[in-house]
Amino acid sequence: MEVQAEDVVRLIQQFLVEHKLFKTLETLQEETGVHLNVVPDLRVFEETIVNGEWTSVLRQLSELDVPNRQLFGLYSLIVLELIDLKEIDAARHILRETDPMQLLKEVNAEHYLYLEGVLSAGRVEEWPKPKSEMRRQVAKELCAQMTVVEHGRLLSLLGQALKYQHAQGWIKEDGSLDIFQNIVPQAKEEADRNPTQLYKSIKFPKKQPCETAVFSPDGQYLATGTRDGFVELWDFFTGKLRKDLQYQANEQTIVMQDAVLALSFSEDSQLLAGGSSAGEIRVWNVISGKTQYKFKSAHAKGLTSLVFDSEEQQLLSTSFDTTIKLFGLQSGNMLKLYRGHTSWVNDALFSNDKKSIISAGADGTIRIWSRQTTECLQTLSLSEGKLGQTLNLRSVHSLLSVNNSIFCGTASPFVYVINSKGQLLHTIRSSQEKHFTATCLSGHGDFVYCATEDHKIIAFNSKTGKKTNEVLLGSEIMGVVHHPFSNIMAVWTDQGVLELIK
Repeated sequence: MEVQAEDVVRLIQQFLVEHKLFKTLETLQEETGVHLNVVPDLRVFEETIVNGEWTSVLRQLSELDVPNRQLFGLYSLIVLELIDLKEIDAARHILRETDPMQLLKEVNAEHYLYLEGVLSAGRVEEWPKPKSEMRRQVAKELCAQMTVVEHGRLLSLLGQALKYQHAQGWIKEDGSLDIFQNIVPQAKEEADRNPTQLYKSIKFPKKQPCETAVFSPDGQYLATGTRDGFVELWDFFTGKLRKDLQYQANEQTIVMQDAVLALSFSEDSQLLAGGSSAGEIRVWNVISGKTQYKFKSAHAKGLTSLVFDSEEQQLLSTSFDTTIKLFGLQSGNMLKLYRGHTSWVNDALFSNDKKSIISAGADGTIRIWSRQTTECLQTLSLSEGKLGQTLNLRSVHSLLSVNNSIFCGTASPFVYVINSKGQLLHTIRSSQEKHFTATCLSGHGDFVYCATEDHKIIAFNSKTGKKTNEVLLGSEIMGVVHHPFSNIMAVWTDQGVLELIK
């Protein structure tokens, strides 16, 4: 089967017409000599001719390429009807000044002189055929030159081609595709810039909203955990579920018995850990969806965070039960227990040398622990931008770009940056005294993003603390995460919607 180049040009021309790119269409027709000759509705076009709506007919034909024979018949009929209506000046203009009639004068002088005679007489003495019959004959001949094509034919053909290639196994991914380069879009390494554009929304049922979300370290996956226990992996370019993973192809699911409150990928993005509201921890293989490790009663209450140490094959967890625990993946046992917080523990991370653990609790303290001995080496309380009174701390993240310091997000108008010795380096403050409800860092740590109680995401320069941008959302923000190296954020709200911002 051979595809003609002219047909490809016509498909492009139809696309241009549908998107009202008429200047581009005119240029393409002029340069290729190929004309579309397509009317939106052939039946309506035919009725326009039969009804003698000549202004509309001529306007449509001005954009089409119609053979001279059909134009001669049309223009001759129009001239005769205008004379019959005593529109002599209009008839004279069409007969003597239009291109089709001047060409008729050259190729069929006898017929042209006939029309001139009728014009000079100022009336049609005798119609060659009944007027209605002549209109139907002209309509039939013109419609034979027209083409009717279904709307969106170019995109339809491309879609069919992609489905065929996918069915043949030539295209593995079932998400977005750059058809020009024939590649699946990948997140690209970018210098930090503030995301400003809401580009996709993922809607969850209000009774089963998103409770947590995380990007994989390799930048390929966005995972979400919901109140009904489902863990799902998304194509964050399209906002649709990934269909290229083995377990999804087999119509299997990753699910826990209770609400999923915490998620974390391993450093190589091959494993995904989930923690439930019942205190269970599971670790799945991302590709197969199979459970690799399971800790049935890891905590007495729900999980709040999980962190992998892939090198040591260990998993760090925090919980509403006020404890921090370290589990061995290979042994399946709890290795260490860290006690000291007097309320639930919101978050924790390893120090850069992996010898210490830093935790943030709802008791208003940051605690630094010896990983090996479980001893609490230091307790910090932060308040009103200073070390002092207790405060409900929301999260702790490593901020590598600022002297390997520690970023502390709080349920207050303040965020803090401290060093591993517990010294306060600087603070970031909300200018309107609005409390921060969630925090995250940009991929390279140049910006701190804070969700506020008035439904905004505010960006601050991590070194100077100056505000650089803000994005307003329509409902209360429950959490926010940033892509590891592209300028993309995922924000989930109390309305069961996860917004993707770039």
